[in-house]
Amino acid sequence: MGTGTGLWAPVLVGWALCAVPALVALVTGGGAVPLSTDDAMRLVQVRDLLAGQGWFDLVQARLGPEGTEMHWSRLVDAPIAALIWLVAPLLGTAEAERAVSVFWPLLTLLPAVLAMAASAGRQGGVGAAWAAAVLTGALLSHAARHNPGALDHHNVQLTLLAVVLAGLLSASSSPRWAALAGGAMAISLAVGIEMVPILAILGAAFALAAVLVPGQLARAAVALGLSFAATLALLFVATAPASAYRGGHCDALSVDMALPAILGALGLAGVAATLCARPVALRLGALLAVGAVALAAAALVAPACFTNPVDAIDPFLRAAWLDNVAETRSLVERLAEGPGPVVPVLVAALAGAVSAMVLIRRDPAARTGWAMLLAGLVAAFAIAAYQVRGLPALSLFAVLPVAVLGPALLREGRARGLAGIALLLLAVPGVSGAVASAMPAPARAPGNDATSDPVGDLFRCYEDDVLGAFAALPPGLVSASSNLGAHILLESPQRVLSAPYHRNEAGMIAQIRIALAEPAEAEVMLRDLGVDYVALCGTDPETRYPADTTHPGLFPALGRDEVPAYLTPLPVPPGSPLRLYAVTPG
Repeated sequence: MGTGTGLWAPVLVGWALCAVPALVALVTGGGAVPLSTDDAMRLVQVRDLLAGQGWFDLVQARLGPEGTEMHWSRLVDAPIAALIWLVAPLLGTAEAERAVSVFWPLLTLLPAVLAMAASAGRQGGVGAAWAAAVLTGALLSHAARHNPGALDHHNVQLTLLAVVLAGLLSASSSPRWAALAGGAMAISLAVGIEMVPILAILGAAFALAAVLVPGQLARAAVALGLSFAATLALLFVATAPASAYRGGHCDALSVDMALPAILGALGLAGVAATLCARPVALRLGALLAVGAVALAAAALVAPACFTNPVDAIDPFLRAAWLDNVAETRSLVERLAEGPGPVVPVLVAALAGAVSAMVLIRRDPAARTGWAMLLAGLVAAFAIAAYQVRGLPALSLFAVLPVAVLGPALLREGRARGLAGIALLLLAVPGVSGAVASAMPAPARAPGNDATSDPVGDLFRCYEDDVLGAFAALPPGLVSASSNLGAHILLESPQRVLSAPYHRNEAGMIAQIRIALAEPAEAEVMLRDLGVDYVALCGTDPETRYPADTTHPGLFPALGRDEVPAYLTPLPVPPGSPLRLYAVTPG
């Protein structure tokens, strides 16, 4: 099945499975577009770009004591900014931002569904294309990374991963699919490094397959290697700031990663182009030599990238902030809180793994493709087990094997047909999710019942009428938890000491120390930093209260309405969980 007009019916259905529930929830929720901290910061970055900030200037001047260079790519800023610029003359800037915030995430969903359906259709026909489209829509809907308001780059990364998986599976039948996969890998690396471990495993598996079983994969390897190298080199020149050329960064595309990656890709293309007819030992030896050269280059320009990036974070900041971030918890820790949305992903991944193993045996023509996907699935599971932020990526690995095997089994008699139906149902989050929701939740530890809802209070502080209290004040520096920082930047001209971005390490450490210091000590810090305003929101967990209502720190004291003399309360909307104070002149 090609990518002609017949493919668009399943693609649109799969897209609608994710888009329609998200839009319905938006409308029934009152129409307010929810923005997470990262979504708000992305919109801040887009506004700065539209206001004339340089393309290669990624410094957020209002974040931190002296500004902070962000590690986010202009590749995501650019299309969002372009859409706002195009729509603003018709709707006005505010409504244009709102419209783009709603529809941009849904637009990024479409290529993912299209790539999965087209690749599955090549392997298993119309039924596989329909199954892939439906499963992609259902699994991405469960991941909630394409919902209205999701301006951050995670949805783009998931879409690029879908294109990579689709391209690798179909690479043996067409070098163009391999080139598509290589280009998507390069774009993903330029957008962010979250997918680097998975892409590295997939790339290594593809390289090994191309060397051990050349055939059509030799041409595919040339196409993938050249496409990856050319795309990454172009994107590096087109988007990398000056700091990326100096190196020393392992959290974004820089010379540290670009040089070894391009060398490795060109080496793979060279081996595939020149040695495909030579003995396997020579091909394998040449591939190992290419890998050694790439690793040596990485060790030369970026030795720090061979260590855990968390090790570079200040131990105090790691303990006070990073260790408490929900996405950094392990799978075991997350499951201890109850099955929640985790079980459907794990069940879908299991169905995908079983399907891939079956297809390796029964589909010789695409055996190497299924083996690559299975290797990637195992790697994605290991990453998700380490940190649950990897679960959405893990779910995508289930789509293609289940979509191809399930419909095929339906055509092979009643017994196998039932097995095919079971596989397809297991990969749909709603089915296993219904079972998981019936499972008893773990009992809460005594003493953890709070009279208020921290998450609800925090999101109440993100609303426009509450944040308007900051917009009404003369510009100054705000001491507030990192959870509030990006939203204050978005809705006011204020500067903020902290937002949850590791490159603003100095600001985050200063903010946490202020929050937990005794009021007299906190006053000294506030005045030394030139802070004009202090703000806190309800039961924001970052300030570590009200779990410890006797803590002597400034923010816990403010939570008890114990206001020191050097802070003057400022007006906030009635009923708001926000507390806002001005620092009196010293």
